[in-house]
Amino acid sequence: MIKGIRLFIFILCVFLTACADQSHTRENEKNRPTVINSKPKTKVDSIIHKEPNKPKEPDFTRLTSRNSLAYLSEFSQTNTSKKIKISTKHGDMEFILYKGTPLHAASFIHLIQEKYFSGVEITRVLKNHVIQGGNSQKKSKSTQRFLLGKYTVPAEIRPYYIHKKGALALARQMDDNPDKNSEPYDFYIVHGRKMGSAELYNIQKEKDITYSDKQKEVYKTKGGTPHLDGEFTVFGEITSGLSILEKLANLPVDKQNWPKDNLLISIEIID
Repeated sequence: MIKGIRLFIFILCVFLTACADQSHTRENEKNRPTVINSKPKTKVDSIIHKEPNKPKEPDFTRLTSRNSLAYLSEFSQTNTSKKIKISTKHGDMEFILYKGTPLHAASFIHLIQEKYFSGVEITRVLKNHVIQGGNSQKKSKSTQRFLLGKYTVPAEIRPYYIHKKGALALARQMDDNPDKNSEPYDFYIVHGRKMGSAELYNIQKEKDITYSDKQKEVYKTKGGTPHLDGEFTVFGEITSGLSILEKLANLPVDKQNWPKDNLLISIEIID
């Protein structure tokens, strides 16, 4: 009997002690400060947890046969530039771009803004015909053409824009190009020669075109390359620097009509 009472008292003491310890533990937990992150936030942590940056978008539009028409059409609506300058070591020539060929003007201005025409070569000099340039053989320009995109400019051949002396036009591929679309990187300036009445008559008959009296007079007195009319898009004309055009036309050339003294040019917008 006595042993049973002692055992009961022992169990009761253990129970009361446990309750006291649990109460003390709960009280300590209640008074303990809440710790969100015991480690101070460092600059490295900020970098690790920062959202990764998105790839940087290219700061130019790469033109293709699919998007060039839409891009150039929109560009022509906002572009107000109409005058350019072609600089050479022999002097400068200034040109005005025609309103009636907005896609060609837009493409040319676009490439000027992208610095493509800075440091390109005159690639062909044909006295009494044309001076051609832009389609540079330099590796850096070949790379730039790849980045800017392979595209053509829809033909804007107008009967009132003729190949008179000083006309600015774009070259084009002659084969597999029924629409006569232009190559944007390859331009030429007409040097030409004066035409007689009989020659103009034959050209009109051959090409089934009719020149106005004013156009005939221009070809007779100033010259040009009328046999190119209807085949290539003329989109501007020289306004200053005809004497420089003459200097370029008389440069010594090799068998490929490349200037023997390598001629670099640059083109900029002046208005």
